[in-house]
Amino acid sequence: MTEATNIWTATASEITNAVRESLIAMGCGEPQTGDVYDQLLLLGRSGVEELVPSVSKFGAREFESVMAVVVDLLGGDGIAVHGELPIWLRVYPSVEGKLPAFSVDDWRWIRLSSIQEVQPRRAIAIGEDTSKWQLMVNVVANGQVYHATQRLFLGASVEKPVDRLLTLVSAAVSEEQRRRMQL
Repeated sequence: MTEATNIWTATASEITNAVRESLIAMGCGEPQTGDVYDQLLLLGRSGVEELVPSVSKFGAREFESVMAVVVDLLGGDGIAVHGELPIWLRVYPSVEGKLPAFSVDDWRWIRLSSIQEVQPRRAIAIGEDTSKWQLMVNVVANGQVYHATQRLFLGASVEKPVDRLLTLVSAAVSEEQRRRMQL
């Protein structure tokens, strides 16, 4: 681990603990991981800086890196794949104008190799400051748009799950081509 990574991990832990404590202080009881994550989205950078003043010294890219670690600490990006070598991706149908939602019968599995596009999309965007926008991750497969995760991501922290999906799709396409060559 690099020194920067250690600082980001320590800061991410400090942020999650501070948010958890602030929720308890508001009388919310013991917050679940999802509660902490949702509160972080509501707080944005300025709210995080109020809870953890040391965050104010970070530049935009450093803050995004710390927030990516926070996402990992709070259960990851919510992207679910299946297979020893991932071949399938769990997705949720996208409805124009609606945020990613989940119910027992709403999800399905699609082949990673069928994905033609990976799209970070605005979910909640108020004002011009893109670092405060909440973004969702969509995929297009066979002409249909799906949410790849129910999670929303603050600003550029969406880049990590997008990169992960691109890597998964590339690996699945390469594996499919390799198998075809063997036939």
